[in-house]
This record gives sequence, structure tokens and C-alpha cells, in this order.
Amino acid sequence: MPRRPESGGIRRLRPEVTFQDPRHAEWALWQLGTDAEALDPHWLRDSLRERVAAIATCYSDPGSCRPPRDRDGAESGERRPSPA
Repeated sequence: MPRRPESGGIRRLRPEVTFQDPRHAEWALWQLGTDAEALDPHWLRDSLRERVAAIATCYSDPGSCRPPRDRDGAESGERRPSPA
């Protein structure tokens, strides 16, 4: 992975990675927190931003907390019927 200086002389890695599916991509980047940034695709950036906004709202107004939903609209941890 090539390194190149960014503004201020900070050196950053810019790897390109492949994930098994969108849910895996979100999970992996969420684990890295502020140590990583999704540059593309835009749907991934949007999804991470929406999750962060929901968490911030929850902590600023505890009555507004609701279970997170995955990309298919199901609540996290909710069991779905297996495809027939």
C-alpha cells in the first residue's frame, strides 16, 4: 500500500478493500471508529453518518433511542425467516 503525504505532513494509508457484503463493510469500518474514513461508495458514508447521528440523538435525548435497523429495515438482532 503506497503512502503519500497529506496536508500538514501527516502520512496516511489509502487501501482499497473488498468486503463480502454491505453489512460486513459497515461493521468493519464501525470497528475502526475515527481511525478510518470511508471515501467511497457514498451509500456507505451515508449509512455510517446516519448511524452516528442516531447515536448522538439518543445520548442527547434518551427518550428518542430506538433499536437500530439494518439495511433491510429489520431491527438488529431480529430473526428473519430463512429464504424458501
